[in-house]
Amino acid sequence: SNEYATHFDRNCFAIMPLKYIDEEMCSLAILKALDWSDTAWFYSTYERKPEALTSDIWKLGARLYARKQDYENEFLSITPEEYKDEEYYKEMCSCNYNCGMELTDNKGKIMDSVPQELLTPKFLLELLSENLANVARFNETALETEISYTRLGKEVQEKIWQFVVKKDGYNIRYIELNDERIEYFLNHYDKDSHEYNCGFKDKYKKYKKKKENSKAYAEQTERAENYYRNAATLTFLGAYVNALNGEEPTQAIDDVANATRNMGQTFLPIKYRYGVPLEFCKKYDPEEYLEMMYKLHGIEIIEEYDDLFYRVNIPEGWTVTNEGYWNYVKDAEENNIISYFYDSKFYDRDAFVSSIATPKEKTDESKLLIKKNKPKKEDN
Repeated sequence: SNEYATHFDRNCFAIMPLKYIDEEMCSLAILKALDWSDTAWFYSTYERKPEALTSDIWKLGARLYARKQDYENEFLSITPEEYKDEEYYKEMCSCNYNCGMELTDNKGKIMDSVPQELLTPKFLLELLSENLANVARFNETALETEISYTRLGKEVQEKIWQFVVKKDGYNIRYIELNDERIEYFLNHYDKDSHEYNCGFKDKYKKYKKKKENSKAYAEQTERAENYYRNAATLTFLGAYVNALNGEEPTQAIDDVANATRNMGQTFLPIKYRYGVPLEFCKKYDPEEYLEMMYKLHGIEIIEEYDDLFYRVNIPEGWTVTNEGYWNYVKDAEENNIISYFYDSKFYDRDAFVSSIATPKEKTDESKLLIKKNKPKKEDN
């Protein structure tokens, strides 16, 4: 009855007399292992006395223990063929629990283990009816499957992922993002919504960064190839000319750019503590709104320095002062433009902007930028 009895290679089922291993003992073990999801006892029983594992235990085992790791589903490989029916595969794609917490993404590409002929709209919808979070198990083929249903007396036809996002946008965190899915989500949920902030935002940032990095890498590779191609040509010509003049090749090094690169730079937080004004909440989340306000003030964002700060260039004449945990960015006329908090303790490090002044519309350029960033009436 001790939960550790089901763990490790020397678990109780690996050493107890075979006469004690029966359906009742296996039922007790699998109930005891519900909060631990440890497979050792199950594999020990399979090796020593497989006839003690009934159809019901195999199905519950599929829900708890089936994983697809490194292109292999070990649990599926040991399951007798007579137990691999539709209900078994449905259990394999269902949620399981660990210490009372629902696990949604620990099964790998589990649906790739399901025979293709079983992945019908009916099979997929039954999984979603049991728990909408089961979409975490769906592969791309399943997500792109079209379903039809009647809503408010009208026939609706849409893809599985659209159905899930519309029903509960929070589940977007379990769905692989692409441009189409991002646009669909943003058409249904504002950037100040719970679904956006808790289910979508972090995943979206990682997606954008990955896409930007891929683009930057491609551009960098192209520049490098052009550079080395041109450098090889120039080196050959330079060496040829030098050889004609009887001189040794020389290399010019320009340090001016490196010397001036960090002049006027400072660090400002990425996070904005408070909500976005109503007229901007459809278009901007708090971080995007803060980034937009930085630019309106003429603050140049160079890069994300870490998860808390941008490295920036502030306008000439601006200063940053510190008072304990609080910092204040002031313009050339000593007006307080930005107030931000920074706690540098390594175990509780945090930084956020608590207030940022609305920029004065001194130039046509800033007026144009504000006008361009205002959402249209129909967006509201």
